[in-house]
Amino acid sequence: MEASLDRTRFLRTCTLLAAGSLLTGQSPLTALAAAAPATPAPRYRAGEEGLILVSHNNGATWTVHANLGPHCVVENVRQEDGDTVAYVSYKGLVFKLKLSANGTCWVTA
Repeated sequence: MEASLDRTRFLRTCTLLAAGSLLTGQSPLTALAAAAPATPAPRYRAGEEGLILVSHNNGATWTVHANLGPHCVVENVRQEDGDTVAYVSYKGLVFKLKLSANGTCWVTA
């Protein structure tokens, strides 16, 4: 049952792409490429001396997103339950920060 449902969705999508390409004069592959997201989701990683780095081009370049200071060590930045979290140690204590919904600041979790 589920396989036939996937087949139906696939055929429906192909039909819509073909119809759209006829109306716009584009090839179906061009129409599909135009429908794809233009920019990848931001990626975060730990940097040296209390830095959290961000990349908007799949890791080709990294910029500073947050500077927690040289007294902090960013142990890890990862995805947990759909949230981006950072584990930071300060004077031997580890605490967890969560990226805000708008992606601009880190808050204690």
